[in-house]
Amino acid sequence: MTTPRYRGFSPALAKSNRMGGVLWSAAAADSFLPVVPPSVLALAKRCWAGIHVFHVSLLCRTKGRVGLSVFVAARFVGQCTAPIRKIPSIPQMFCVITYSLYTLTVSPSDERVVTVGRGQHHSNTDIRQQPGPQQKKPSAHEQLLSKQTDIHVINSLYCVTERQCFHEETVRRDDSSGLPVIHHRHYVCDLPPKHRFPIDKFPRVLHFLIQDQVITHKQVWVPEIASTELLSCVHTEEYLDNFIHGKTSEKDQRRTGFSWSEGLVRRCRYETGGTVLAANVALQRGLTCSTAGGTHHAFPSYGSGFCLLNDLAVAAKSVMNNSSPKRKVLIVDLDVHQGDGTAFIFKDEPCVFTFSVHCGKNFPLRKQQSDLDVSVEDGLEDKEYLSIVEAHLPWVLDTFHPDLVLYDAGVDPHRDDELGRLHLTDQGLRERDLYVMRTAVSRGVPVAAVIGGGYSRDIDKLALRHSIVHRAATQVWRECGL
Repeated sequence: MTTPRYRGFSPALAKSNRMGGVLWSAAAADSFLPVVPPSVLALAKRCWAGIHVFHVSLLCRTKGRVGLSVFVAARFVGQCTAPIRKIPSIPQMFCVITYSLYTLTVSPSDERVVTVGRGQHHSNTDIRQQPGPQQKKPSAHEQLLSKQTDIHVINSLYCVTERQCFHEETVRRDDSSGLPVIHHRHYVCDLPPKHRFPIDKFPRVLHFLIQDQVITHKQVWVPEIASTELLSCVHTEEYLDNFIHGKTSEKDQRRTGFSWSEGLVRRCRYETGGTVLAANVALQRGLTCSTAGGTHHAFPSYGSGFCLLNDLAVAAKSVMNNSSPKRKVLIVDLDVHQGDGTAFIFKDEPCVFTFSVHCGKNFPLRKQQSDLDVSVEDGLEDKEYLSIVEAHLPWVLDTFHPDLVLYDAGVDPHRDDELGRLHLTDQGLRERDLYVMRTAVSRGVPVAAVIGGGYSRDIDKLALRHSIVHRAATQVWRECGL
Protein backbone atom coordinates (compact mmCIF):
# COMPACT_ATOMS: atom_id res chain seq x y z
CA MET A 1 0.00 0.00 0.00
CA THR A 2 1.15 3.52 -0.75
CA THR A 3 -0.13 6.86 0.41
CA PRO A 4 -1.96 8.86 -2.28
CA ARG A 5 0.23 11.69 -3.52
CA TYR A 6 -2.20 13.47 -5.77
CA ARG A 7 -1.89 17.24 -5.73
CA GLY A 8 -4.39 18.63 -3.24
CA PHE A 9 -4.84 15.39 -1.25
CA SER A 10 -3.85 15.30 2.38
CA PRO A 11 -4.18 12.20 4.60
CA ALA A 12 -4.50 14.55 7.57
CA LEU A 13 -7.40 16.31 5.86
CA ALA A 14 -9.06 12.97 5.20
CA LYS A 15 -9.17 12.39 8.94
CA SER A 16 -10.43 15.87 9.79
CA ASN A 17 -13.99 16.95 10.40
CA ARG A 18 -14.15 18.45 6.92
CA MET A 19 -14.12 14.94 5.45
CA GLY A 20 -17.30 14.05 7.34
CA GLY A 21 -18.21 10.41 6.79
CA VAL A 22 -15.73 9.56 4.04
CA LEU A 23 -14.18 6.14 4.66
CA TRP A 24 -10.95 5.77 2.73
CA SER A 25 -10.31 2.25 1.46
CA ALA A 26 -6.87 0.67 1.21
CA ALA A 27 -5.51 3.69 -0.59
CA ALA A 28 -3.34 3.20 -3.63
CA ALA A 29 -1.70 6.00 -5.56
CA ASP A 30 -3.76 5.16 -8.65
CA SER A 31 -7.21 5.27 -7.05
CA PHE A 32 -9.72 8.01 -7.60
CA LEU A 33 -13.46 8.49 -7.97
CA PRO A 34 -14.45 10.73 -10.86
CA VAL A 35 -18.01 11.75 -11.64
CA VAL A 36 -18.95 12.37 -15.28
CA PRO A 37 -22.23 13.18 -17.03
CA PRO A 38 -24.02 10.19 -18.61
CA SER A 39 -23.88 11.86 -22.02
CA VAL A 40 -20.10 11.52 -22.13
CA LEU A 41 -19.79 8.12 -20.47
CA ALA A 42 -19.55 6.25 -23.79
CA LEU A 43 -16.99 8.76 -25.05
CA ALA A 44 -14.98 8.27 -21.89
CA LYS A 45 -14.97 4.51 -22.36
CA ARG A 46 -13.71 4.90 -25.92
CA CYS A 47 -11.11 7.59 -25.26
CA TRP A 48 -9.62 6.71 -21.89
CA ALA A 49 -7.22 4.00 -22.94
CA GLY A 50 -5.87 1.93 -20.09
CA ILE A 51 -8.74 2.65 -17.70
CA HIS A 52 -11.34 0.17 -16.48
CA VAL A 53 -14.71 1.85 -16.04
CA PHE A 54 -17.87 0.81 -14.26
CA HIS A 55 -20.76 2.84 -12.95
CA VAL A 56 -23.66 2.87 -10.51
CA SER A 57 -26.82 4.54 -11.77
CA LEU A 58 -29.05 6.52 -9.41
CA LEU A 59 -32.30 8.33 -9.99
CA CYS A 60 -32.08 12.09 -10.37
CA ARG A 61 -34.51 14.86 -11.22
CA THR A 62 -33.54 17.63 -13.64
CA LYS A 63 -36.08 20.23 -14.74
CA GLY A 64 -38.95 17.94 -13.77
CA ARG A 65 -37.61 14.92 -15.65
CA VAL A 66 -36.29 11.76 -14.08
CA GLY A 67 -32.97 10.59 -15.49
CA LEU A 68 -29.74 8.89 -14.52
CA SER A 69 -26.65 10.22 -12.82
CA VAL A 70 -23.54 8.13 -13.18
CA PHE A 71 -20.76 7.53 -10.69
CA VAL A 72 -17.72 6.25 -12.50
CA ALA A 73 -15.03 4.49 -10.48
CA ALA A 74 -11.85 3.97 -12.47
CA ARG A 75 -8.35 2.67 -12.02
CA PHE A 76 -5.26 3.07 -14.18
CA VAL A 77 -3.60 -0.04 -15.53
CA GLY A 78 0.11 0.65 -15.25
CA GLN A 79 1.78 3.80 -13.97
CA CYS A 80 -0.32 6.39 -12.19
CA THR A 81 1.57 9.07 -14.10
CA ALA A 82 0.11 7.98 -17.43
CA PRO A 83 -1.49 11.02 -19.08
CA ILE A 84 -5.25 11.30 -19.49
CA ARG A 85 -6.49 12.24 -22.93
CA LYS A 86 -8.21 15.58 -22.89
CA ILE A 87 -11.98 15.52 -23.30
CA PRO A 88 -13.20 19.14 -23.31
CA SER A 89 -16.51 18.44 -21.60
CA ILE A 90 -15.01 16.43 -18.75
CA PRO A 91 -13.07 18.17 -15.97
CA GLN A 92 -9.74 16.57 -15.23
CA MET A 93 -10.19 17.18 -11.53
CA PHE A 94 -11.77 14.21 -9.78
CA CYS A 95 -13.14 14.19 -6.30
CA VAL A 96 -14.31 11.80 -3.64
CA ILE A 97 -17.76 13.01 -2.73
CA THR A 98 -19.55 12.76 0.58
CA TYR A 99 -23.16 13.72 1.00
CA SER A 100 -24.95 14.04 4.31
CA LEU A 101 -26.97 10.92 3.47
CA TYR A 102 -24.53 8.49 1.92
CA THR A 103 -20.83 7.88 1.39
CA LEU A 104 -19.34 5.84 -1.43
CA THR A 105 -15.91 4.28 -1.02
CA VAL A 106 -13.96 2.57 -3.80
CA SER A 107 -11.61 -0.34 -3.41
CA PRO A 108 -8.97 0.05 -6.14
CA SER A 109 -7.89 -3.57 -5.88
CA ASP A 110 -11.08 -5.16 -7.17
CA GLU A 111 -12.91 -2.14 -8.59
CA ARG A 112 -16.11 -2.39 -6.63
CA VAL A 113 -17.96 -0.16 -4.22
CA VAL A 114 -17.20 -1.62 -0.83
CA THR A 115 -18.94 0.84 1.47
CA VAL A 116 -22.24 2.65 1.32
CA GLY A 117 -22.74 4.36 4.67
CA ARG A 118 -24.03 7.46 6.36
CA GLY A 119 -21.91 10.61 6.48
CA GLN A 120 -22.06 13.62 8.77
CA HIS A 121 -21.02 16.53 6.58
CA HIS A 122 -21.24 17.63 2.97
CA SER A 123 -17.64 17.94 1.86
CA ASN A 124 -15.19 16.95 -0.82
CA THR A 125 -11.45 16.61 -1.33
CA ASP A 126 -9.42 16.95 -4.52
CA ILE A 127 -7.20 14.14 -5.67
CA ARG A 128 -5.53 14.89 -8.97
CA GLN A 129 -3.31 12.64 -11.00
CA GLN A 130 0.35 13.57 -10.76
CA PRO A 131 1.60 15.22 -13.97
CA GLY A 132 3.37 12.82 -16.29
CA PRO A 133 6.57 13.52 -18.19
CA GLN A 134 4.67 14.81 -21.21
CA GLN A 135 2.20 16.94 -19.29
CA LYS A 136 2.55 20.67 -18.90
CA LYS A 137 3.03 21.74 -15.30
CA PRO A 138 -0.02 23.72 -14.12
CA SER A 139 0.44 27.41 -13.49
CA ALA A 140 -0.01 28.89 -10.03
CA HIS A 141 -3.54 29.99 -10.88
CA GLU A 142 -4.40 26.59 -12.42
CA GLN A 143 -3.23 24.89 -9.25
CA LEU A 144 -5.28 27.34 -7.20
CA LEU A 145 -8.58 26.72 -8.96
CA SER A 146 -10.23 23.45 -9.86
CA LYS A 147 -13.36 22.35 -11.60
CA GLN A 148 -15.27 19.88 -9.48
CA THR A 149 -18.56 18.07 -9.39
CA ASP A 150 -20.92 17.93 -6.49
CA ILE A 151 -24.17 16.22 -5.49
CA HIS A 152 -27.44 17.80 -4.41
CA VAL A 153 -30.64 16.23 -3.13
CA ILE A 154 -33.75 17.42 -4.97
CA ASN A 155 -36.96 15.95 -3.57
CA SER A 156 -34.91 13.15 -2.00
CA LEU A 157 -33.36 12.27 -5.39
CA TYR A 158 -29.81 12.85 -6.59
CA CYS A 159 -28.69 15.37 -9.19
CA VAL A 160 -25.15 16.02 -10.42
CA THR A 161 -24.18 19.62 -11.16
CA GLU A 162 -20.92 21.31 -12.09
CA ARG A 163 -19.38 23.51 -9.42
CA GLN A 164 -16.45 25.83 -8.91
CA CYS A 165 -14.37 25.10 -5.82
CA PHE A 166 -12.09 27.42 -3.90
CA HIS A 167 -10.50 26.67 -0.56
CA GLU A 168 -12.58 23.50 -0.12
CA GLU A 169 -15.86 25.43 -0.13
CA THR A 170 -18.41 25.26 -2.96
CA VAL A 171 -21.23 27.44 -4.22
CA ARG A 172 -23.31 27.54 -7.37
CA ARG A 173 -21.72 29.50 -10.20
CA ASP A 174 -23.88 30.96 -12.93
CA ASP A 175 -22.33 31.92 -16.25
CA SER A 176 -23.30 35.54 -15.59
CA SER A 177 -21.63 35.67 -12.20
CA GLY A 178 -18.65 37.89 -11.47
CA LEU A 179 -16.97 39.46 -8.49
CA PRO A 180 -19.48 39.41 -5.60
CA VAL A 181 -20.08 42.91 -4.23
CA ILE A 182 -21.86 43.30 -0.90
CA HIS A 183 -24.20 46.29 -0.55
CA HIS A 184 -27.31 47.34 1.34
CA ARG A 185 -29.42 50.46 0.94
CA HIS A 186 -29.33 50.91 4.72
CA TYR A 187 -25.58 51.60 4.69
CA VAL A 188 -26.68 55.25 4.96
CA CYS A 189 -28.59 57.16 7.62
CA ASP A 190 -29.53 60.75 8.35
CA LEU A 191 -26.77 62.91 9.83
CA PRO A 192 -26.77 66.62 10.67
CA PRO A 193 -25.87 68.97 7.79
CA LYS A 194 -22.12 69.40 7.21
CA HIS A 195 -21.30 66.44 9.43
CA ARG A 196 -17.65 65.47 9.03
CA PHE A 197 -18.43 61.82 8.27
CA PRO A 198 -19.22 61.42 4.52
CA ILE A 199 -22.21 59.11 4.92
CA ASP A 200 -23.42 59.60 1.33
CA LYS A 201 -20.35 57.93 -0.15
CA PHE A 202 -21.66 54.39 0.28
CA PRO A 203 -24.46 54.40 -2.34
CA ARG A 204 -22.27 56.46 -4.68
CA VAL A 205 -19.61 53.74 -4.67
CA LEU A 206 -22.15 51.24 -6.01
CA HIS A 207 -23.52 53.84 -8.43
CA PHE A 208 -20.14 54.39 -10.08
CA LEU A 209 -19.34 50.67 -10.24
CA ILE A 210 -22.55 50.00 -12.15
CA GLN A 211 -22.40 53.19 -14.24
CA ASP A 212 -18.85 52.38 -15.36
CA GLN A 213 -19.87 48.77 -16.07
CA VAL A 214 -17.37 47.40 -13.59
CA ILE A 215 -20.15 45.19 -12.19
CA THR A 216 -23.82 44.49 -12.91
CA HIS A 217 -26.79 44.37 -10.56
CA LYS A 218 -26.59 40.57 -10.67
CA GLN A 219 -23.28 40.70 -8.80
CA VAL A 220 -24.71 42.57 -5.82
CA TRP A 221 -25.27 40.48 -2.69
CA VAL A 222 -27.59 41.92 -0.02
CA PRO A 223 -26.66 41.18 3.60
CA GLU A 224 -28.94 40.56 6.54
CA ILE A 225 -28.84 42.76 9.61
CA ALA A 226 -26.33 41.58 12.20
CA SER A 227 -28.15 39.99 15.12
CA THR A 228 -27.44 40.81 18.74
CA GLU A 229 -26.23 37.25 19.19
CA LEU A 230 -23.72 37.67 16.37
CA LEU A 231 -22.47 41.01 17.70
CA SER A 232 -22.05 39.58 21.19
CA CYS A 233 -19.11 37.48 20.03
CA VAL A 234 -17.11 40.74 20.17
CA HIS A 235 -19.09 43.37 22.07
CA THR A 236 -20.26 43.28 25.68
CA GLU A 237 -23.92 42.79 26.55
CA GLU A 238 -24.07 46.13 28.36
CA TYR A 239 -22.59 48.05 25.43
CA LEU A 240 -24.94 46.44 22.91
CA ASP A 241 -27.95 47.17 25.12
CA ASN A 242 -26.96 50.82 25.50
CA PHE A 243 -26.12 51.23 21.82
CA ILE A 244 -29.20 49.54 20.39
CA HIS A 245 -31.70 51.14 22.78
CA GLY A 246 -30.26 54.65 22.82
CA LYS A 247 -28.85 54.67 26.33
CA THR A 248 -25.34 55.84 25.41
CA SER A 249 -24.00 58.82 27.34
CA GLU A 250 -23.12 62.16 25.75
CA LYS A 251 -19.47 61.44 26.46
CA ASP A 252 -19.67 58.18 24.52
CA GLN A 253 -21.43 59.93 21.65
CA ARG A 254 -18.71 62.58 21.47
CA ARG A 255 -16.06 59.85 21.39
CA THR A 256 -17.71 58.19 18.39
CA GLY A 257 -18.53 61.43 16.59
CA PHE A 258 -22.20 60.48 16.17
CA SER A 259 -25.40 61.42 17.94
CA TRP A 260 -27.56 58.38 18.59
CA SER A 261 -30.46 57.53 16.28
CA GLU A 262 -32.34 54.40 15.28
CA GLY A 263 -31.13 54.90 11.73
CA LEU A 264 -27.51 54.96 12.89
CA VAL A 265 -27.98 51.70 14.79
CA ARG A 266 -29.59 50.08 11.77
CA ARG A 267 -26.82 51.30 9.47
CA CYS A 268 -24.04 49.93 11.69
CA ARG A 269 -25.74 46.57 12.08
CA TYR A 270 -26.25 46.17 8.33
CA GLU A 271 -22.67 47.24 7.69
CA THR A 272 -21.42 44.56 10.08
CA GLY A 273 -23.73 42.00 8.51
CA GLY A 274 -22.27 42.96 5.14
CA THR A 275 -18.71 42.30 6.26
CA VAL A 276 -19.71 38.94 7.76
CA LEU A 277 -21.39 38.03 4.46
CA ALA A 278 -18.31 39.19 2.54
CA ALA A 279 -16.10 36.92 4.63
CA ASN A 280 -18.30 33.88 4.05
CA VAL A 281 -18.72 34.54 0.34
CA ALA A 282 -14.95 34.95 0.02
CA LEU A 283 -14.46 31.49 1.52
CA GLN A 284 -16.75 30.17 -1.20
CA ARG A 285 -15.77 32.31 -4.19
CA GLY A 286 -12.20 33.31 -3.37
CA LEU A 287 -12.65 37.08 -3.53
CA THR A 288 -15.30 39.62 -2.66
CA CYS A 289 -15.71 43.30 -1.75
CA SER A 290 -18.16 45.27 0.33
CA THR A 291 -19.17 48.86 -0.36
CA ALA A 292 -18.76 49.66 3.34
CA GLY A 293 -16.94 48.29 6.40
CA GLY A 294 -13.64 48.79 8.14
CA THR A 295 -14.87 50.16 11.49
CA HIS A 296 -11.67 49.17 13.25
CA HIS A 297 -11.71 51.71 16.11
CA ALA A 298 -14.63 50.08 17.95
CA PHE A 299 -13.71 48.28 21.19
CA PRO A 300 -15.74 45.58 22.95
CA SER A 301 -17.30 48.02 25.41
CA TYR A 302 -17.28 51.34 23.56
CA GLY A 303 -17.10 52.98 20.15
CA SER A 304 -14.55 55.48 18.90
CA GLY A 305 -13.58 57.50 15.84
CA PHE A 306 -16.76 57.06 13.73
CA CYS A 307 -16.78 53.33 14.60
CA LEU A 308 -19.55 51.86 16.76
CA LEU A 309 -19.42 48.13 15.92
CA ASN A 310 -16.19 46.44 14.90
CA ASP A 311 -17.28 44.69 11.72
CA LEU A 312 -13.84 43.22 11.01
CA ALA A 313 -13.66 41.62 14.44
CA VAL A 314 -17.21 40.26 14.23
CA ALA A 315 -16.52 38.78 10.79
CA ALA A 316 -13.26 37.20 11.95
CA LYS A 317 -14.92 35.72 15.05
CA SER A 318 -17.81 34.42 12.97
CA VAL A 319 -15.47 32.68 10.54
CA MET A 320 -13.44 31.21 13.40
CA ASN A 321 -16.38 30.02 15.47
CA ASN A 322 -18.19 28.33 12.59
CA SER A 323 -15.41 25.85 11.82
CA SER A 324 -13.61 23.08 13.61
CA PRO A 325 -10.73 23.42 13.94
CA LYS A 326 -10.89 27.21 14.00
CA ARG A 327 -10.05 28.96 10.77
CA LYS A 328 -7.10 31.36 10.88
CA VAL A 329 -7.79 34.93 9.81
CA LEU A 330 -5.29 37.56 8.73
CA ILE A 331 -6.49 41.17 8.99
CA VAL A 332 -4.51 43.40 6.63
CA ASP A 333 -5.31 46.95 7.71
CA LEU A 334 -3.98 49.59 5.31
CA ASP A 335 -6.22 52.39 6.51
CA VAL A 336 -4.09 55.43 7.41
CA HIS A 337 -5.21 55.10 11.04
CA GLN A 338 -4.18 52.16 13.16
CA GLY A 339 -6.98 49.68 13.85
CA ASP A 340 -6.64 50.00 17.59
CA GLY A 341 -9.95 48.34 18.42
CA THR A 342 -9.20 45.31 16.26
CA ALA A 343 -5.68 45.01 17.68
CA PHE A 344 -7.04 45.10 21.24
CA ILE A 345 -9.76 42.53 20.58
CA PHE A 346 -7.36 39.97 19.13
CA LYS A 347 -4.26 40.64 21.22
CA ASP A 348 -4.49 37.19 22.84
CA GLU A 349 -6.10 35.29 19.94
CA PRO A 350 -3.62 32.96 18.18
CA CYS A 351 -5.99 32.30 15.27
CA VAL A 352 -6.07 35.97 14.20
CA PHE A 353 -3.06 37.94 12.98
CA THR A 354 -3.40 41.73 12.79
CA PHE A 355 -1.11 43.56 10.36
CA SER A 356 -1.31 47.36 10.19
CA VAL A 357 0.51 49.99 8.12
CA HIS A 358 -0.50 53.42 9.41
CA CYS A 359 0.63 57.00 9.89
CA GLY A 360 2.36 57.18 13.25
CA LYS A 361 1.38 60.78 14.06
CA ASN A 362 -2.27 60.32 13.19
CA PHE A 363 -5.32 59.16 15.17
CA PRO A 364 -5.49 57.31 17.49
CA LEU A 365 -3.02 59.09 19.72
CA ARG A 366 -2.64 56.03 21.93
CA LYS A 367 -1.93 53.02 19.74
CA GLN A 368 -2.62 49.39 20.62
CA GLN A 369 -0.20 46.57 19.86
CA SER A 370 -0.99 44.69 16.65
CA ASP A 371 0.77 41.47 15.76
CA LEU A 372 2.69 43.53 13.21
CA ASP A 373 2.63 47.34 13.23
CA VAL A 374 4.43 49.45 10.64
CA SER A 375 4.30 53.13 11.59
CA VAL A 376 5.18 55.51 8.74
CA GLU A 377 6.02 59.21 8.64
CA ASP A 378 3.86 62.00 7.25
CA GLY A 379 4.09 62.64 3.53
CA LEU A 380 4.98 59.09 2.47
CA GLU A 381 4.50 58.60 -1.28
CA ASP A 382 3.54 55.69 -3.54
CA LYS A 383 6.89 54.01 -4.09
CA GLU A 384 8.00 53.98 -0.47
CA TYR A 385 4.57 52.91 0.77
CA LEU A 386 4.31 50.01 -1.67
CA SER A 387 7.82 48.83 -0.82
CA ILE A 388 6.76 48.54 2.83
CA VAL A 389 3.70 46.45 1.98
CA GLU A 390 5.74 44.26 -0.37
CA ALA A 391 8.39 43.72 2.29
CA HIS A 392 5.98 42.40 4.91
CA LEU A 393 2.84 40.86 3.38
CA PRO A 394 4.41 37.77 1.76
CA TRP A 395 6.26 36.96 4.98
CA VAL A 396 3.05 37.21 7.02
CA LEU A 397 1.14 34.99 4.59
CA ASP A 398 3.88 32.37 4.41
CA THR A 399 4.43 32.34 8.17
CA PHE A 400 0.88 32.54 9.52
CA HIS A 401 -0.84 30.49 6.75
CA PRO A 402 -4.28 32.09 7.09
CA ASP A 403 -7.52 30.58 5.79
CA LEU A 404 -8.92 34.04 5.03
CA VAL A 405 -7.68 37.61 4.59
CA LEU A 406 -9.88 40.49 5.72
CA TYR A 407 -8.52 43.49 3.85
CA ASP A 408 -9.23 47.04 5.05
CA ALA A 409 -8.54 49.05 1.89
CA GLY A 410 -8.89 52.51 3.40
CA VAL A 411 -8.30 55.34 0.94
CA ASP A 412 -7.36 57.90 3.60
CA PRO A 413 -3.62 57.49 2.79
CA HIS A 414 -4.50 59.49 -0.37
CA ARG A 415 -2.81 62.87 -0.73
CA ASP A 416 -6.19 64.65 -1.03
CA ASP A 417 -7.76 63.05 2.03
CA GLU A 418 -8.76 65.52 4.73
CA LEU A 419 -7.59 63.27 7.60
CA GLY A 420 -4.78 61.32 5.96
CA ARG A 421 -1.36 63.06 6.12
CA LEU A 422 0.15 60.68 3.52
CA HIS A 423 0.67 61.39 -0.19
CA LEU A 424 -0.53 58.35 -2.12
CA THR A 425 -2.10 58.84 -5.55
CA ASP A 426 -4.99 57.03 -7.21
CA GLN A 427 -2.46 54.87 -9.04
CA GLY A 428 -0.65 54.13 -5.80
CA LEU A 429 -3.87 52.95 -4.17
CA ARG A 430 -4.65 50.78 -7.18
CA GLU A 431 -1.21 49.17 -7.17
CA ARG A 432 -1.52 48.59 -3.42
CA ASP A 433 -4.91 46.88 -3.78
CA LEU A 434 -3.78 44.77 -6.73
CA TYR A 435 -0.69 43.66 -4.85
CA VAL A 436 -2.53 42.65 -1.67
CA MET A 437 -5.21 40.66 -3.47
CA ARG A 438 -2.90 39.03 -6.01
CA THR A 439 -0.42 38.03 -3.32
CA ALA A 440 -3.08 36.37 -1.19
CA VAL A 441 -5.15 34.77 -3.95
CA SER A 442 -2.07 33.38 -5.70
CA ARG A 443 -1.35 31.49 -2.48
CA GLY A 444 -4.85 30.07 -2.35
CA VAL A 445 -6.03 32.42 0.40
CA PRO A 446 -9.48 34.01 -0.07
CA VAL A 447 -9.81 37.77 0.38
CA ALA A 448 -12.77 39.80 1.64
CA ALA A 449 -12.17 43.53 1.16
CA VAL A 450 -13.90 46.45 2.87
CA ILE A 451 -13.53 50.09 1.90
CA GLY A 452 -12.24 51.50 5.20
CA GLY A 453 -11.75 55.20 5.84
CA GLY A 454 -11.82 58.07 3.41
CA TYR A 455 -12.73 61.70 4.04
CA SER A 456 -13.56 64.46 1.58
CA ARG A 457 -16.34 66.97 1.08
CA ASP A 458 -16.40 66.05 -2.61
CA ILE A 459 -18.49 62.89 -2.26
CA ASP A 460 -18.22 61.80 -5.89
CA LYS A 461 -14.43 62.04 -5.95
CA LEU A 462 -14.29 60.14 -2.67
CA ALA A 463 -16.67 57.43 -3.90
CA LEU A 464 -14.61 56.96 -7.06
CA ARG A 465 -11.52 56.67 -4.88
CA HIS A 466 -13.22 53.99 -2.77
CA SER A 467 -14.24 52.11 -5.92
CA ILE A 468 -10.57 51.55 -6.78
CA VAL A 469 -10.49 48.39 -4.67
CA HIS A 470 -13.54 46.95 -6.46
CA ARG A 471 -12.00 47.71 -9.85
CA ALA A 472 -8.73 46.10 -8.77
CA ALA A 473 -10.60 43.09 -7.38
CA THR A 474 -12.46 42.70 -10.67
CA GLN A 475 -9.11 42.58 -12.47
CA VAL A 476 -7.74 39.97 -10.05
CA TRP A 477 -10.98 37.99 -10.39
CA ARG A 478 -10.51 37.80 -14.15
CA GLU A 479 -6.78 37.11 -14.00
CA CYS A 480 -7.32 34.16 -11.67
CA GLY A 481 -10.36 32.84 -13.50
CA LEU A 482 -12.51 32.90 -10.37
